[in-house]
Amino acid sequence: MFSLFKKKVDKVVCSHKWHHLQDTYISANHMCDVDDACYIFCSKCEMQKLVIDSEWERIKKMQEIIDDEKPRYKFVLKITDSKTGNGSIVIVKGNDIKKVNKSTVIIDEVEMAFGVFEYIAEINAYSI
Repeated sequence: MFSLFKKKVDKVVCSHKWHHLQDTYISANHMCDVDDACYIFCSKCEMQKLVIDSEWERIKKMQEIIDDEKPRYKFVLKITDSKTGNGSIVIVKGNDIKKVNKSTVIIDEVEMAFGVFEYIAEINAYSI
């Protein structure tokens, strides 16, 4: 039975988000539902692939890692010079931001410090 699957199963070729199509399990004789293989679907490429369950589990884990590493926000920091009053804007992509003091922030565990006479006047976060 597994030899028939190996001939039909394709490797996933794109790195987009894949979705499991529920209730599409198939077997070699196509008469009964078994949990050996399933169809997955990429909505961006509009592709549908037949994969074995172990391949689907591998794809899910890979997607979880990619989702954790991908920045979800764009942080816009308005920096003001206290001597001249001039302002500038700094844009940084990341997932988490913490303001430590008036001139320092931590974005995704990386500290960003600005000049002695510069302070952070405003922080805005936008979803990517």
